[in-house]
Amino acid sequence: MIACDVPAARKVCGFTSHTSTNACHKCKYQFLRLARTSSVDYSGIDFSKWLLRTNNDNCKDAEVWRNATTHAERYCLKVANSVCWSKLHHLQYFDVVCCTIVDAMHNLFLGTAKRMMERWVADGIIDNKKLVAMQKTVGKIVLLPDYTSLGTKIAKGFPYIKADEWKSWCLVYSPVVLKDVLPLNKFRNWMLFIKACRILVMSNICESDIAIAHKYLEDYCKMCETLYSLNLLSPNMHLHLH
Repeated sequence: MIACDVPAARKVCGFTSHTSTNACHKCKYQFLRLARTSSVDYSGIDFSKWLLRTNNDNCKDAEVWRNATTHAERYCLKVANSVCWSKLHHLQYFDVVCCTIVDAMHNLFLGTAKRMMERWVADGIIDNKKLVAMQKTVGKIVLLPDYTSLGTKIAKGFPYIKADEWKSWCLVYSPVVLKDVLPLNKFRNWMLFIKACRILVMSNICESDIAIAHKYLEDYCKMCETLYSLNLLSPNMHLHLH
């Protein structure tokens, strides 16, 4: 398995950047650009319409790229297929597409959880006064031993929060703290994300659990498309459904 942050995983496995047209290493969905910007538009959340990549196609595209004789030809192939040759392609038993995993730490907690908090602060939904009030509420919550306390970091604006702290924020603190802070529609949307996280971090999980979490995440991402401007959407949100 290749388990690391998205940019590193793509580089190691021969996939192109998450800012490219074919930005996903799990499917062949082609992303457009946000109007009048060079930023990628990660909207279009409809998993049923995404054509999934296969290891066979990936290996063929990587081989074609390796055999190209000019930089221009390789560039065109990279743009078209989003694949370059990696040393891992020497391992015939290794499925690069399947084994480049989407890990919960980077995808859910260091990715979307952090991004949402930054957006709420930037939009003025959560200001310094509310952060202080949230800190007081958090001080009354008793954590189970498996969770990490955030100390006074909420009142300070969530500085230097680590993955285990974001996990505590998502699963324990935020359902209580944000209920009276976020607009109702955005709180309900956030709780879809939380319900999915609660399932995906369980020590034991079955396929039916994964299907339920997938539905929560798809509903969450689709609602984000309507509740927020499209520049909120990120490669992590697209990868939620993979």
